[in-house]
Amino acid sequence: QQHPSSTSSHHTHFHKGSLIQLASGQMKKVEDLETEDFVSSARSNQDVTLDHSTLVKIETQGALGCVALTFRVGRENLAVTVSAAEDHPFFVYGSSWSSISPSLSMARYNLSCSQLSLGDVCISLTNSVQGPRPAPATTQIRSLFMSELS
Repeated sequence: QQHPSSTSSHHTHFHKGSLIQLASGQMKKVEDLETEDFVSSARSNQDVTLDHSTLVKIETQGALGCVALTFRVGRENLAVTVSAAEDHPFFVYGSSWSSISPSLSMARYNLSCSQLSLGDVCISLTNSVQGPRPAPATTQIRSLFMSELS
């Protein structure tokens, strides 16, 4: 199992109204992102592979407001566990943003989120250049193929 670094820090690019530049150059507000935006951006960036990550386990951690989320990622069905704040948004394939605590996500980011649930398929990205290091798309949204402009 891989244990990427914690995603519990405050991410300003999740704030409602933050502008995200897609690989095509198109600008979109974070709340208006759709599955196709991730798919087409990954398709146009050879350094990034798009995988599906199915949420299979949710565990409360000792730290207040943090959870350990275990995903099954890609064709290899690799188990990846990430530590995240309950308000951290994840993008669910074919849907929109979701979090463990939608009310906390609204309070922190003013971002409308659905309830993240077992079986949800989140978009994950693998940086092909550095080898397979799957992580939920939201933890890589800026560094791999999109940039925050607000």
